[in-house]
Amino acid sequence: MGVQIEWGTKLERMREISTGVLIETTSSSSSSSSSTEPSRCIADYLVGCDGAHSTVRHLCNLDFPGESFGGHWFLIAHGKLKHFGEEDIWNKDLPIFINEMGVCMVVPFHDETYEIVVDVPLERGKKLGNSMKSPTPEQFEEIMHERIPSKYKLYDTIWTSGFTVHSRQATSYQSGNRVFMCGDACHIHSPVGGQGMNYGMQDAFNLAWKLAAVLSSRALPTLLSSYDQERRRAGQDLVHRTEIQTKGMMNSGAIQNNETLKAAMTTALQAAQKYGLMDMISKGAIAPFLSQVSVSYNKSPLRAEHWELEPPVLNLTRMLHRRQVGLTKFFRARPAMGSRAPNIIVKKSSTPTYIHSLFASGGRFTALLFHPRKGWKDQMRWHGGQDTNLESVAWELEVLSEGLVKCVIIEEDEEEAQEVYGVWGQCLYLIRPDGYLAFRSQPINLRAISAFLSHRIGLNGVRQIMPNEWEEGVNPIEVVEQRVMRLSFLVFFLVVISLFQLYLTYSLWK
Repeated sequence: MGVQIEWGTKLERMREISTGVLIETTSSSSSSSSSTEPSRCIADYLVGCDGAHSTVRHLCNLDFPGESFGGHWFLIAHGKLKHFGEEDIWNKDLPIFINEMGVCMVVPFHDETYEIVVDVPLERGKKLGNSMKSPTPEQFEEIMHERIPSKYKLYDTIWTSGFTVHSRQATSYQSGNRVFMCGDACHIHSPVGGQGMNYGMQDAFNLAWKLAAVLSSRALPTLLSSYDQERRRAGQDLVHRTEIQTKGMMNSGAIQNNETLKAAMTTALQAAQKYGLMDMISKGAIAPFLSQVSVSYNKSPLRAEHWELEPPVLNLTRMLHRRQVGLTKFFRARPAMGSRAPNIIVKKSSTPTYIHSLFASGGRFTALLFHPRKGWKDQMRWHGGQDTNLESVAWELEVLSEGLVKCVIIEEDEEEAQEVYGVWGQCLYLIRPDGYLAFRSQPINLRAISAFLSHRIGLNGVRQIMPNEWEEGVNPIEVVEQRVMRLSFLVFFLVVISLFQLYLTYSLWK
């Protein structure tokens, strides 16, 4: 990628200035423990991806509050298992075993190896001594056999490790205007669920396209402040969930010793399995959480919606109005702005294609332009929507954005895409370079889109469209509706004032 990695380099000092970040580093060769003379440079930005003991975080004097689960050790081993007992645990749907001794979880890998995770109370850990940090296969087998109903031998061990769990999050993922942190440098938590590495990658993915846009002068530096706003909120949710899961594992022995709780949990699990609830829960809640596709930036400043007509004040009329312009079909759901763009199959050149593969590369935005569903063109015209030529809109948007937006047109027979995206009338979804929904316009309004890209995202080079530059951008029905609404409020206000004056006159006369 054209980047030289400087191995054996340590950050010693840093200070942000108006034009960049002053950095001082020292290097040491593999053959010598002595350090070289300090090396200094000025960087445009500094990103600390230097782990739980982050030097960048310490130099920025950022707090790292949280707690440690010091009462338990967690041991992990990765290797092969040989079964020699009467019952094979792989007959079970979920290879997680809980009894009064603790928890044992066995995760199969595609190469016929397994990862085994067990918890060990602190008192027992002290008896094992230094081997807790690197337990032997025999020690692992002993703990496994206490918790699973069958016998296994651990062999061809790739690695083993032991650790205590910490749950912490930095008070900010950003220091000043030019220093940022990603991954364990700004959040550490229990490894339950295997979330840590992916969350760190999502941190970097969120920040990368924004840094690229700013460094290439395609966006204003104000765009970077959204990184902390988006990812720190997501990190809070991650830390909270893994804390709950970890405490549940640590208290599993107490549940097993309590017959009432044990019976209640057993009954609930049996009922869930009988009626297929486990599958529903795993696919509907657990899988999206573990895969992190459910992460949402629903409080982000980089999200908005636009519709042509001003909604009436009353809730009922507001609901009917939003249905009329195609924003909802009664209570039908649609993806929320700030959520991950759903990945569905569309037909392009008669070939089924995942919609994510059509997204723009190179840090560009993607605009999905939906044709209305069959039979909805007349509805859009009647209720003030525009029946614009999407090919023309796509061309104009790509030109006006100077290539920062790539347009993909979804045809009217793409019913699955329309269903998943909650589209009935002509509609546009704007998708960020990291695959998250940023803007929705229905009916399509280029003025609103260009204003969003310029003012909310802070992109440079997006030409603002004035009403007289794009005649279809001014909806005459919209103007009439707004004027009628304002006139109605004025008449209502005058009537109220007149009635109040009559009441005062009557009271004084009486």
